Amino acid sequence: MVVWTLAGWLLWSVVVLVLRNRIHLRSTGRSAIFVRETSRMGARVRFAGLLLVLGKALVPGTMLAVGCGWPLWWDSSAPVARAAAFAVFAVGLAGTFGCQLAMRASWRIGIDHASRTELVTDGPFRYSRNPIYAFVILSATALFLALPCVWSLAAVVLVGIGFALHVRWAEEPFLRERYGEQYTRWAAQVGRFLPWFGRQRE
Repeated sequence: MVVWTLAGWLLWSVVVLVLRNRIHLRSTGRSAIFVRETSRMGARVRFAGLLLVLGKALVPGTMLAVGCGWPLWWDSSAPVARAAAFAVFAVGLAGTFGCQLAMRASWRIGIDHASRTELVTDGPFRYSRNPIYAFVILSATALFLALPCVWSLAAVVLVGIGFALHVRWAEEPFLRERYGEQYTRWAAQVGRFLPWFGRQRE
């Protein structure tokens, strides 16, 4: 399963990061990655970013550990377990990329204070304010199903906590300031990651 997991991780990285940014670059003339600018928003935002970096680093770290003999909690090479891991990965990848495309020119990684793009509230954003992050967490869960051990579980937990903190400390204050009442109404009607959960009072 290590080889298949590595192939899936590489595919996910190419589609979600490289391909999507290339599409954005072609349509807008500028990159959609603003990691450095986001890191200037304060210590709390940098801490959330650190958790995300650690969680993502544990993806290849888990493969290396298992490849070197780290024991798994169950036999993930069984047909049922393998099919479950593949199905979760496929849904996570397709959902992530689909929601990225649904953001059109408003999609970005990090905070771009110079942007004047629209607030996207249609499509999948009618049900979740952060569907991309929800599907990324689902993709990380596929790693745990494929290589079930403490390292893959830690990757899921760190990515989940990192996104939760990043949204609260970086994105929501920015969106509230940038879009005002439009964002406030949307946040009161739509959940943060899942429908009905994490809605904010107007």
